[in-house]
Amino acid sequence: MSAPTLARWALALLACVSLSLFALVGCEGDPEVEVATLGTAPSSVLAATPGILSDLLDVDPVTMGAVDDSAWPRCMTKNGSHALLAHPDAVRKALAPSDRGPRVLVTDLLVAIDRPGAPCSRVFGAAPPNSGVVLVSARELRNRCSSLPVAELVGRVAAHELGHALGLTLPGEGMRCDGRGCHCEDPDCLLADERGGCPQADAALCTRCRLNASRPSPER
Repeated sequence: MSAPTLARWALALLACVSLSLFALVGCEGDPEVEVATLGTAPSSVLAATPGILSDLLDVDPVTMGAVDDSAWPRCMTKNGSHALLAHPDAVRKALAPSDRGPRVLVTDLLVAIDRPGAPCSRVFGAAPPNSGVVLVSARELRNRCSSLPVAELVGRVAAHELGHALGLTLPGEGMRCDGRGCHCEDPDCLLADERGGCPQADAALCTRCRLNASRPSPER
């Protein structure tokens, strides 16, 4: 075999190895996140969620089949409505452990959390601590927000809550922590505390939170 031919083979082999290494590094950097409806929520509410999660949080969303909500503990809100309780114990009672990591579950029921002095308080979404699960209420968003299509509202609330689940809002510099948990101090950041306000179309991770997203954390 001639020297030029050997050189071409060597270059081709080097290119293949380089591409393989690039692919491995790229895949390893994006955590996989399951996305599914919970109960009888229509699949259309998930239409925008995978793309939004990928764009805003650099995760790899995988859309799964609907999850049964029959075993999920409920609570009664102050106006007498029933809501799914977003609490770690509720998650453990309702779901088997996930094989793939964090899960985003979108329901057409109400979602509520227990706050000090305000049990069963309705919310757009929640990430029960140390549960690996995010809950989003398409019904609550549909009833209270009209700034964006419901599917996009769902995706943006899911991204905010998933930021909590991935450990991007642990106490530290640039975070404000209170009874509502820890949130970014930058009012334009995706992880700022909107205090019940409807999701903003232009919210994205600030520089500090994007740096946090690139680092491994205890909750990831």
